[in-house]
Amino acid sequence: MTTRSCRLCDSRSGKRYCPALAKRICAACCATKRENFVAMMMPTVTVTYILEDPESLTDSDKAQYTLVGSRGQNLLEITLDADINIEHACGGVCACSTCHAYINEGQGSLSEPDEDEEDRVEEAPGLQHNSRLSCQCIIEGEGPIVIQIPAWNRNAVKE
Repeated sequence: MTTRSCRLCDSRSGKRYCPALAKRICAACCATKRENFVAMMMPTVTVTYILEDPESLTDSDKAQYTLVGSRGQNLLEITLDADINIEHACGGVCACSTCHAYINEGQGSLSEPDEDEEDRVEEAPGLQHNSRLSCQCIIEGEGPIVIQIPAWNRNAVKE
């Protein structure tokens, strides 16, 4: 019976299932990949939110929040986790334009807008060159990111 080699390094020893990669690989590769995977998912990207109308979104007059997000997270998730209640009528599936915001800094650290997002963001009021849907802005880089939430964005459920 021959032992199949690791799918990453061709080692024939210590092969096991790696949950981080969903493959059978050697123990050394699994440990390395798991460390990289965990490091990638750690909240390390600074995201600053500037709220034009903070009281309607947070019940506070604090207009700026500096939070930390992870690669792979979208800006809407980070916002909602911090109890900043921006509108998101479709639940974050790119079926409306209510989570429209302005990316003032860090556009290169975010995913590129796809055609669906571009079509939806055109429906939003106050369209600018830096307009994005926060539910579609996936963190891919190291930041920092600065996002501005316009005054007209109010969570209707809260009001």
